[in-house]
Amino acid sequence: MTRRTVFTALLLPLSLACRPALAASPGTISCRPADTYGVNLLAYVTEIATESERDSENIRQTYGLKKTQPELIALISDEAVCKQGASALRAAMTGNIHDRSVRVYVVRAGNVYVITDPDHQIGSRTARITVALDSALSRT
Repeated sequence: MTRRTVFTALLLPLSLACRPALAASPGTISCRPADTYGVNLLAYVTEIATESERDSENIRQTYGLKKTQPELIALISDEAVCKQGASALRAAMTGNIHDRSVRVYVVRAGNVYVITDPDHQIGSRTARITVALDSALSRT
């Protein structure tokens, strides 16, 4: 094999792997994978939603969370829930973000959802909101 053939053979799988990211249309909404950031967000929400300490109570109030049993807390990968959460997050963000892709982490704590997209900001902070949704995924 020539160098060019080897280079092409190595480049083809890489270009195919990158294709979905490059082909994502503007305004795409999706769930982020359960990676380290998502697992850490889940652990943080679990900690503040389940503990009885005064600091946790204050943080719960800030996020609009209620004290919740650990088994009712989960990292969500359901695209319908992510779309609903991302729409609520977009509404909370300023600027022209409607043509940008939004990929969110969603953590459910009872009927309250913590939604964040680390690629976007609200002011100087990572875009993160808390939304109460009912079983029909409508804001309550």
